[in-house]
Amino acid sequence: MLPMSPLIRNGIPASRIQINTSTDSTVLAYLIAQFPQIAAAIWQSRFEAGLIVDSSGLPVPPDHPATIGLQIYYWRDVIDEPPLLQLPTILFADEHLIVLDKPHGLVTAPVGEYVQRTALVWLAQHTGHDYLAPLHRLDKETAGLLLFSVQPKERGAYQHLFQQHRIFKTYEANCHVDNVTVNHFPVCRMSHLTRGEPFFRMEEKLDQPINACTEVHLQEIEQQIARVKLHPTTGKQHQLRVHLAALGLPICFDPWYPHLRTDHTNQPPLQLLARSIQFIDPITGEQRAFKSQQQLLSRSEIDLADLAT
Repeated sequence: MLPMSPLIRNGIPASRIQINTSTDSTVLAYLIAQFPQIAAAIWQSRFEAGLIVDSSGLPVPPDHPATIGLQIYYWRDVIDEPPLLQLPTILFADEHLIVLDKPHGLVTAPVGEYVQRTALVWLAQHTGHDYLAPLHRLDKETAGLLLFSVQPKERGAYQHLFQQHRIFKTYEANCHVDNVTVNHFPVCRMSHLTRGEPFFRMEEKLDQPINACTEVHLQEIEQQIARVKLHPTTGKQHQLRVHLAALGLPICFDPWYPHLRTDHTNQPPLQLLARSIQFIDPITGEQRAFKSQQQLLSRSEIDLADLAT
């Protein structure tokens, strides 16, 4: 599950750091030492703007002693943050739950070079709910359904559904056909996924305990492009991308699997869509079912994109 900071400002959760080493320095000096890639002037400006606070939300002065155990919360800005190319759509909202239809290219929550232009911050700013929390994640490259909890006290009940595999999710993908035996489908791919090389890729370890499972249905094949339906029972990072590549069905326009490619700047988005989700709401007891309004590319559109790239 994604952690959620207890301090929010304009829909943006604060980052947190705890001082764990003995030091005679000030908080300003400690932060400069911990983050040498950030200029001292930037930290100073954050102090002046009241963007560095303690666990109570009170501003911390830059000359405050950096004592062991002190928790510091801070908000950061990203210069030249990538723009939103397409806005998400709110499919459902009540006092408990919000369902967002996320476009390709949108990050779920603040990370790295993305702060303001993320699904979480966009949704918080458009709904006025400061304490939203994403209940699961989608890769930046993947489009489709994202669930957000509205009430912090109810978050655990929704997260329990994911932990107990009581959420039924369906994904769709357009895949290249690479030496696939059609009559082997449907199939359930089970493996152990772990960090690979480079650090942002995942890889399978077939000799280790299974931690990822995906049910794969081959819907149709037309001229070496397959439409695939997927039902994951676990939610490991890049799980569907790795499993499909391993089955000889790499997702169209995937720059990372099965092989890392760097020439993908102008290509269409990854052809993976979180199409639908079903579950019994643990708060209301209602049967919930939601479906993305987005569509993957057609066979002819994939052909034209391949020619262009």
